[in-house]
Amino acid sequence: MNAMESERYALPDPFDMGRLKQDFQKRFHGIEDSRHTRELEVFDTFDWRLYARGRLLVKEGDSLILFDTRSDRELITQKASRKNDLRFWWELDDSPLRQYLRKILDMRALVRLVRLKKSINTVSLLNTEEKTVVRVAFELVAAAEKKASSRPLQVCKLIPVRGYPKQLKAAGMILSSAGFTAEAENLLIAALEENRLQPGGYSSKINIPLRPEISAGEASRLILAHIVQSMRLNEPGIRKDIDSEFLHDFRVAVRRARSLLTLMKGVFDPDVNRSLKVDLQTVGKATNRLRDLDVYLLQQRRYEDRIPERLRSGITPLFTSLRRRRSRERTKTVRFLGSADYRRIIARLEAVSRIDTDPGQSKTDYAGQPIKPLASRVIYRRYRKIIKAGKRIGESTPDNDLHRLRIECKKLRYALEFFQTLYPADDMKRLIKQLRSLQDNLGRFNDLSVQQDFLQAFLKTIDGHKPNAVELAAATGALINRLHLEHRQVRDAFRGVFGKFNFPNNHQLYRRLFASQENPS
Repeated sequence: MNAMESERYALPDPFDMGRLKQDFQKRFHGIEDSRHTRELEVFDTFDWRLYARGRLLVKEGDSLILFDTRSDRELITQKASRKNDLRFWWELDDSPLRQYLRKILDMRALVRLVRLKKSINTVSLLNTEEKTVVRVAFELVAAAEKKASSRPLQVCKLIPVRGYPKQLKAAGMILSSAGFTAEAENLLIAALEENRLQPGGYSSKINIPLRPEISAGEASRLILAHIVQSMRLNEPGIRKDIDSEFLHDFRVAVRRARSLLTLMKGVFDPDVNRSLKVDLQTVGKATNRLRDLDVYLLQQRRYEDRIPERLRSGITPLFTSLRRRRSRERTKTVRFLGSADYRRIIARLEAVSRIDTDPGQSKTDYAGQPIKPLASRVIYRRYRKIIKAGKRIGESTPDNDLHRLRIECKKLRYALEFFQTLYPADDMKRLIKQLRSLQDNLGRFNDLSVQQDFLQAFLKTIDGHKPNAVELAAATGALINRLHLEHRQVRDAFRGVFGKFNFPNNHQLYRRLFASQENPS
């Protein structure tokens, strides 16, 4: 333990505070008691971005505190805003906390996980000069809202005072002799768990433990179950419009499901496979426009930075229009999620993913095959297809060929993620990282294509008789020109990015992991 860090102790059961104080009085000159109660609100993102880094954000009175959950230390403390709601990092005043949250949260909103009441009884141990040499704090945490399943949690903290290491050690020995045990649970984490929250329980990443010997049918259903659960978990955030990432993660899950059905088309019954792909396409189309508008609005500052300063104010009506359109599209999306059609689609997906019912299993031999040989063949064939297509792309290749390559890369990425636990973790991380670089280039190329098309169409709708029409047209034209230049630069960079992917060491790794299953005897 660092000399100035507090140490947590679990209390014995039963616990006698009077007896403990008597033990302290035998060693220390005096004791002073103080008590106070605080209300706490604990925050993180829906996907636990702070917790994943050993952090949680707590609002305590008029203070915001970034806690290190491992050491129980306060890392950053600052005054809270007067605003009642704490949501996005950019709503905070410029400060170290704002800068830290900016790097971690990106576009995600903070959500309040739980409200707690914390009662603290601090016992200060004094020396002969009546100076405090050690503090012993007894903290009791309970949910602010009464819940039948939630029990109060208590911990003892031994808090050092600089310059008194011997006294700290003596207090620790007294606690140990009284039955206190070191390394007690973190009260914040325990309180979350007690309130039916699972810290770190949701992640947009996919990492499903699979065993090489299980059947392709069982593996496919496990993967599909994980994907459908992700869709379900993101539905409330879309309805409440907490942040744009709920819809993003929902749509990623939809694309993963479609990709799984394509990659494992011999595993599911052909009729079930075809109908589910149509269903998923319906879900994708119902959410396309809202996601597109989210992307444009998230790009507002970047768009403005691309326009000459004298023209920037002219682009404002574009984003005003986009926000109005987004409001209408959000209403349509929420209505779709509550529709009978969507309920039918999600119910079918859940039924097919259930291992006990298995209504979608194919009557072919694919479903009963061990998953690893089949996964290896799927991955290696996708990889070879990308290499072959990428080599054909030159300066005169149509843009659509790059868009098709982007889709093939996405399918390979999903396959690597679906089956990554069947192979060495370090190798799979390396392959996914290499593929991600190629995807970033192709994704950026596609985004710039779509954005130019959108702005060209918007330009044609500008009413020349309206005020500021000239300024809006000039700003839009300048933005289109800038995006066109970036589009060309990204395309020019493709050869270099693809060259790093199409590299001998990469070929060897793919062959070593997957090629042995390509043509089994």
